[in-house]
Amino acid sequence: MKKLLIFISAMFVGGAYATTVNIDWLMDGQTYAQTTCETGGNFSLPSPTPTKYGYHFVGWSPSYTFLEYIESTGTQYIDTGIVCASDVSYEIKAYFDSANPQGLIRGSESGGSFGYESGQYRAWKATELFFIPANRITDGVHTVKYTIDSLSIDGVVASAMSDTGNRFAGNFMLFRAWPTNVFVSTKIYEATMFVSGVKIRNLVPAKRNIDNAIGMYDSVTGTFFGNAGTGTFIAGPEK
Repeated sequence: MKKLLIFISAMFVGGAYATTVNIDWLMDGQTYAQTTCETGGNFSLPSPTPTKYGYHFVGWSPSYTFLEYIESTGTQYIDTGIVCASDVSYEIKAYFDSANPQGLIRGSESGGSFGYESGQYRAWKATELFFIPANRITDGVHTVKYTIDSLSIDGVVASAMSDTGNRFAGNFMLFRAWPTNVFVSTKIYEATMFVSGVKIRNLVPAKRNIDNAIGMYDSVTGTFFGNAGTGTFIAGPEK
């Protein structure tokens, strides 16, 4: 007997106060049921389960397939929607390649941005420049942690030197690099952002099942962030 799989989609209505959840047919786009819950609340799946002649219902499918990483080929990037400011910090897990040294994140100005320049990986804030020599970072997956007071890669604390100017402006963008605002070819496994120590983004690589778009799903807000550049991200293996 043919198998019938149903997926769940959601759209926001009524400002920030209610969420309409559609329970849709995967095979032909029909809406099986609709329910409303408070934003951030829980909803119940419809009962009884769907039936369709000639098919056997096998379960509910999530709206996203989570991936090990997404990879940019040099024209794709994610706009996090978070404004570069002195109280923003982040933690990013990504692949580093000595043959193609790169940055990971930048605002429209350099404050808080992380990138490669002159043989060093660097992060900036208003009055200091943090740096780690690139030859201390082996090829492979590493975790960058940045706060207004420090930078570290896999727990190795960066050195600091004085800098000038107030450079905080614009949204943080993944896969774009200071100082030249170039696109970055690399793999990002996860990106978590904080404001004053409170988690505001937990971006994990994902494929949106309804249209197979590749991007980052934010588990804090339940929002999907797609490619803000051109072309298409490369999807890593499914988790």
